[in-house]
Amino acid sequence: MILSDVYGRLMFAACLVWALAAQPSSAQETPAPTATPSAEPAIGPAPSPGAGAPAPSTSPTVPPAPTPTPTLPPITASPQNVQAPMGTTQTVTLNGILGSFTAVAQNPQIVDVGTNQDSRTLSIAGKTPGSTSITVADSRGVTASIGVRVAYNAANLPSFLTLQITGDPASAQYVRGVVARKIENATQVQKGAQLIVSPDDVPIRNDIRQDNSNVVDVPVLAQGDQYFSVQGTTRVQVENIAAPRISPSSLMVSDYPEKLTANGVLFTADLRRNEPSRFLYFHYNPPGEPDRRIVLVAENHSMEPATVQFISGRGGPSPNEMEVGHVATRDFLVSVVQNQGLLVTVPANSTLPIAMQELPAGSIAANLLQLRVLSGGDVHLTLVAQNASDDPSTALTTGALLMSAVRHARGTYDIPEFHYAAQWSVNDQYLELPIGHIPLPN
Repeated sequence: MILSDVYGRLMFAACLVWALAAQPSSAQETPAPTATPSAEPAIGPAPSPGAGAPAPSTSPTVPPAPTPTPTLPPITASPQNVQAPMGTTQTVTLNGILGSFTAVAQNPQIVDVGTNQDSRTLSIAGKTPGSTSITVADSRGVTASIGVRVAYNAANLPSFLTLQITGDPASAQYVRGVVARKIENATQVQKGAQLIVSPDDVPIRNDIRQDNSNVVDVPVLAQGDQYFSVQGTTRVQVENIAAPRISPSSLMVSDYPEKLTANGVLFTADLRRNEPSRFLYFHYNPPGEPDRRIVLVAENHSMEPATVQFISGRGGPSPNEMEVGHVATRDFLVSVVQNQGLLVTVPANSTLPIAMQELPAGSIAANLLQLRVLSGGDVHLTLVAQNASDDPSTALTTGALLMSAVRHARGTYDIPEFHYAAQWSVNDQYLELPIGHIPLPN
């Protein structure tokens, strides 16, 4: 019993020693545990439908995005906006057309529209002034709109003119003035439109001697609110024809009625082949009257053309009568000394305006001319007052002469030749020589 107890204790002590020897020394450092990544929880097999587990949720199906409709190529027009002067046809070129096309005017009373399927063009002809649009459509249903305006041109500008003058020599200043006036008289301007042609724009800087010529290009502009503006160049050929100087045998005067209150014939007389004459007119268009124009018309009743030379000194229009008279006299004297004038050919059996001058209300116009027939037969002259809006070529040359309660000179007067001599000493008072005291027939 005692031996068994001792033996048991010895065995316990031996096991304890062995166990202690197997433990690591407390002096050694214990290494840090290695971190392990957290694992995703394992997904088990889906439970069978009969297992009672809830059915898994499903995301809604998103339909695919619709394919965008391709943009159809547009129809383009050149030009996009059309100006169609009356009496003309304009062409529009179309691009982007597929198949055949149509063109329809919104207002067919304004334009006529024609189509050319082969060339893809439109022909647009103005019928009456106004604005409208044209709709073009092709086989796809694609459309385009073209704006159209129809109006008259402000004027029909002449492209070429011939001007025959005289002068020994003809000064550059004189030539510039008559060239500008030639263009004005030859241009058909619409009512209410304005023609702009300035002598300063006539490129002549030197005198033109007899038997010489010059060709110039002159810029011209015509414009008006209701018209298409027209800008262009008129070429003028200026020829200086040698002509002998002459002395007039008579003086024609138109100063009655001086104040105009109606349109009509102011003066009429024959210009005979062998009888050169001077011609003076002086007329006043009072305020409140319509704007007028003075027109000198030449009528050739013979079977051959007649060539007329006239030298002119114009004054006005202006409300200042002293200035009008001074300018007319000054310009005439300068021109007559140099024999500066115009040559106009009046065709056989025809009527031609050879001089004209605007006369607005409240203004005075005067002109001093020297006229003679160089070739052909006698020419009948008529001075007419007409509205400024009327065509000078339609000036009426028939009818009774206009009358007035206030008498002024009108008629043809002989130019007397007289000689006056007086003796004067330098110590005497100023010598007076009275002239011009010739009684008038009327």
